[in-house]
Amino acid sequence: MDNSKAVVKAEKSKLAIALESKQDTILSMLNKRLDLQYFMSTALLHVSEKEYTLEVAQKNPNSFVKAVVKAAEFGLSFSKGLAYLVPFKDSVVFIAGYQGLVQVMLRGQTRVHDIRARMVYENEVFEHLEGTNPQLVHKPLETPEERGAMRGAYAVAFFRDGNLPHPEYMPMCDLEKRREAAKKRNKGKESDAWIEWSEEMYLRPPVHKLFKFLPQTEEGQKVLAYEDELWGYDKEEEPYRKPGDRVRDRINAKKQEMAEDAHYQDIPPDGDKTNRLAEKLSAKPEPVLTPEETAYVESSIENLTKPVETYAPQESPQESPQKLEPERPNDRQPTGHVKALLDKMAQKEVTITILRKVATECGVKHFSVPQNLTEEEAGRILEKL
Repeated sequence: MDNSKAVVKAEKSKLAIALESKQDTILSMLNKRLDLQYFMSTALLHVSEKEYTLEVAQKNPNSFVKAVVKAAEFGLSFSKGLAYLVPFKDSVVFIAGYQGLVQVMLRGQTRVHDIRARMVYENEVFEHLEGTNPQLVHKPLETPEERGAMRGAYAVAFFRDGNLPHPEYMPMCDLEKRREAAKKRNKGKESDAWIEWSEEMYLRPPVHKLFKFLPQTEEGQKVLAYEDELWGYDKEEEPYRKPGDRVRDRINAKKQEMAEDAHYQDIPPDGDKTNRLAEKLSAKPEPVLTPEETAYVESSIENLTKPVETYAPQESPQESPQKLEPERPNDRQPTGHVKALLDKMAQKEVTITILRKVATECGVKHFSVPQNLTEEEAGRILEKL
């Protein structure tokens, strides 16, 4: 026996010893559904089948033991595709095969007597109807050469009380989203499960989706909760962002939305206060705003959507020619410097936000849109630009 084989055998022995230390726990979890020695033997054999899986288990034996205990909790052995041990985030985790999920969900069911899951291929006859009377017709082909590429997958529940079967179908694009989501949660590394048992893994999502519709047993609820936590089902696929980032985004998005619209005024919130609030939110796992902080965020958004009270000159009575406001050129076609500013905005050389900032620096008060500027004010802004 060479040294490499001797090392592997020694490591296997370490995993066996670690597993034996938890055999009382495993036995209680199995609850007489499986023979203890058979179950532990299938676990050790399964983990040794894949070199990388064995390597991760050797580096993190506690995760291996936890994964086996979890499989025992659901009464699934590592044979016949019922359960798998796969590397995930530098650990070994248990995942149920689609047949294992079906087996767990059927335990204790009084309404459902069977669940079937199938892949659909491009060259096969397939029809899926939704609505008040969902239907699914599938005529599978025998050989891979005839079938063509994968098209999607479905699962169907059959009821004891004579109700029509309930199908759940997922096209290939949705299945690939689940695969990509699992890859992201595994630090960008494709799991061996998706590589080695891709068809079985593609069948899991429609089965999982179907279970949400069915009456739940206690054991079924546990396996669904485990699946949701492990794979991130029913969670946003976007990368995690801190609450403080979302506050900034919410205010900045509204500012950007209003910036090009001449009918709204842009009142930027206190930048320092926004940053302090964002940092406070990011520092807590479950941030809670004070009433004052909540009011500040809401008022910032409200101010951004407040309509501008634009100047509209009114005709003075004949007997009183006095004007209450200085004449503004907003009631005639823009010319000169005002037109030059509007041309710059039309060519996207400058935004309304920048104009307002420059107008403030030039001492122009109450600026909302270029049409309300005098020629002299527009000229000062042009010089500053």
